[in-house]
Amino acid sequence: QKASEVAALVVTEHGPETAANLQAAVSKHFGTVPLSAVAAQYSASGDLSKNDALSAGIWTAQDAIHTVLNDLNIVSQYVHLTIPKMEDGNNFGVTVQLTALKQMSDASEALTKHLDELAKYASARADALEKCKLPGKSVTTSESTSKSNADGKSAEKGDVSSSETKTSSETKTTSTTTEAVDLAWRMQSVTQVDVLFYSKAKAALQGALMQYLMALDFMDKNAEKIS
Repeated sequence: QKASEVAALVVTEHGPETAANLQAAVSKHFGTVPLSAVAAQYSASGDLSKNDALSAGIWTAQDAIHTVLNDLNIVSQYVHLTIPKMEDGNNFGVTVQLTALKQMSDASEALTKHLDELAKYASARADALEKCKLPGKSVTTSESTSKSNADGKSAEKGDVSSSETKTSSETKTTSTTTEAVDLAWRMQSVTQVDVLFYSKAKAALQGALMQYLMALDFMDKNAEKIS
């Protein structure tokens, strides 16, 4: 129990710093711009094959959730160990501990769902790109070799045999295109996937921050009752 208490104290002591880092991550990767502006920014990039900025934001949100889940687990373990032994079926006086555990359990469940949703980004975007059928080019190179023999006779040198080898290569380039109107809608579908997961990642990161602050606040206000 002592080791668990020490670990929980480390979490609470570093809590304000962790919360500040989470808030900074929200501001850095998401800000307060409306989704329509986000969509316009993504469309203006001209390259829908990837979205490095959003990918970085999603990874930041996933890392943040992982950190918060880990800290909540440490604190929950400590709170569990502070619950006194039940006597004659009476568990009076441990309401604070049970409330704390319920709060952190609900928070962990919600954050895990956010994590599951963010993990679908790569697959969703790959599907959208597949349907998009962006113009592409394939190059095929083939090579063939042929050999011919010729026999001749010289009066001075006797029989002469000669051979000749010929090598030829051919390169074929095939391009694929999509009708302009159809392509525009398909490209917009990729942007919509990016905007959707932008919104999900922002909500997940803000959710992680909120749940973290709530857990720290509860522990601070009820420290004497829990310990």
